[in-house]
Amino acid sequence: MEESTGACLVLSQDVPKRLGEEYRSCHQKLVDIALECDGLREVSLLEPVSKIQNEWVQIFQFETIDQLEDFVSNGLFKDLITFLEKQFSVEVVSQVIAEADQLTVPVTIVISKSVKPEYFREYMEWQEKINEAIKAFPGFLGVVLPNP
Repeated sequence: MEESTGACLVLSQDVPKRLGEEYRSCHQKLVDIALECDGLREVSLLEPVSKIQNEWVQIFQFETIDQLEDFVSNGLFKDLITFLEKQFSVEVVSQVIAEADQLTVPVTIVISKSVKPEYFREYMEWQEKINEAIKAFPGFLGVVLPNP
């Protein structure tokens, strides 16, 4: 029997706030899928916050990692993620947080920069140095860089 350590799936997508009702409807479909899975503890939907958070963030908390894996391997879940990406023309970014019982609030920081093409190489070299430095901090999960 697996020890109950909790597991959390965080989905984020940069969808304009004006499409909120449509996005909420898709979120509810994901909730309906999650409700059919064992071990669902809590679901949250965080809306964009002007000048702070551009993305919609969905959080699904499960009792065990296996239960979360059952959720994300569900064909309906996969189909809906594909639909979200096509519908809003933006990638759904996902993060799994194991041992979520140790967390009080998951945090994602999104930084957006415009870089002139002639400085792109230098910017990416600088970004790699930043990425290496932040790996030393406890709780660091990763960096996602969009394709140029």
